Amino acid sequence: MQVKRKGDPLSKSTAVSPEAKKQVEFVRKELAKRVPNAKPSEDFLVKVASTYSLSNKNPSVLDSAAKKLKK
Repeated sequence: MQVKRKGDPLSKSTAVSPEAKKQVEFVRKELAKRVPNAKPSEDFLVKVASTYSLSNKNPSVLDSAAKKLKK
């Protein structure tokens, strides 16, 4: 039996809820529409998805993310 120690990273499948994965995919698709040639990092997508969700899905969050990707 393997013992989990404090600080051990969770596997991706247990660390992220299905709803969070859906939100990240939504953000990925929206940003791909707005900035087709951009290749945002997974970390960037997660941060944008989190901010978007916490802002009650305020579209200005996606606008700002798209603007940042265009730079």
